[in-house]
Amino acid sequence: MIQEQRKDFDESAAAFQRAVHLSPQTPRMHGALGRTFALSGRKKQAVEVLRKLEAYAKERYVSPLEFAWIHFALGAVDVGFEWLRKAADDRSFELISIKVDPRFDALRDDARFSAIARQLGV
Repeated sequence: MIQEQRKDFDESAAAFQRAVHLSPQTPRMHGALGRTFALSGRKKQAVEVLRKLEAYAKERYVSPLEFAWIHFALGAVDVGFEWLRKAADDRSFELISIKVDPRFDALRDDARFSAIARQLGV
């Protein structure tokens, strides 16, 4: 995630690909890789990751936040907020850092983000 924040997307993607290789059934690693692909302009690969997450979700729980991250990174902000709302409704653990996680920085000025943060009590 540090490489992603530094916009070193090649290194970030390589790290997440290694993580997926080591733990191929972990939706969180796939979601992180999909987000990195989307941020680096590799839309086709990001959409492929979304499809993989959708397939996993048919078999077991996948946090809606994984879908939200990828949609936000693809520029599909409205869809991203739909998934973020679902994550809040699910009380997704990852939202514990909503106030400080830099991945939320671009969303903080949006009224929908404020409403979700209030819903979570932060």
